[in-house]
Amino acid sequence: MAMDQAASRGRHAAAPAQIPASGWKDVLARVYDNITEHRILAIAAGVTFYVLLAIFPAIAAFVALYSLFADPSTIGAHLQALSGFLPKEGLAIIDEQLRRVSAQGGAALGLASVIGLLVSLWSANAGMKAIFDALNVVYQEREKRGFFRLNAITLGFTLAGMAAVAVALGVMVVLPPALEALGLRQGVQTAVEVLRWPALLVVVALAVSVVYRYGPSRAEPSRDGAG
Repeated sequence: MAMDQAASRGRHAAAPAQIPASGWKDVLARVYDNITEHRILAIAAGVTFYVLLAIFPAIAAFVALYSLFADPSTIGAHLQALSGFLPKEGLAIIDEQLRRVSAQGGAALGLASVIGLLVSLWSANAGMKAIFDALNVVYQEREKRGFFRLNAITLGFTLAGMAAVAVALGVMVVLPPALEALGLRQGVQTAVEVLRWPALLVVVALAVSVVYRYGPSRAEPSRDGAG
């Protein structure tokens, strides 16, 4: 009787299309229960909070560092390449930072870049730890790594993520004028500009897979075939 009831609700379905309406109702009920039980909304809010907290000091640090090597008055023209990818509000924030930085001296720029990087690194690392916590919930794992090991791992992921973002910005902003400066044929320039997007997509997919692999506190899989 129990087997028949389970089958009628799609418990043994081989594909989602084989699950009846009553089975989907059970799925939605379990999803709702797990969201409440595992604090999914609170964890998602924590990740979002720390990521947003890291954005503004990161922008300030980026502008300050860039201004150490370039004229701040020319950075705005370079960043216009991002107008197709960032909302107007985001560009307005960067423009405001540019004007503020333009009024500062070299020593102030160096100090601003250091402070901005430290604050951004702390916030981003806290966000990365929140992501690891969320993955532990997803995989129903308990955090077994010690304080220093966990922070070393999350800091490594944070630095790698910040470097990846910097490279991605470089690909979007620096690559087009660099191709023009090299004097390559138009066909080659077009091919490179088109292929950069699937290349970035592959990098993002690899980064996400690495986070899912090493984020949860899981034991190494058995390689002797016993488990």
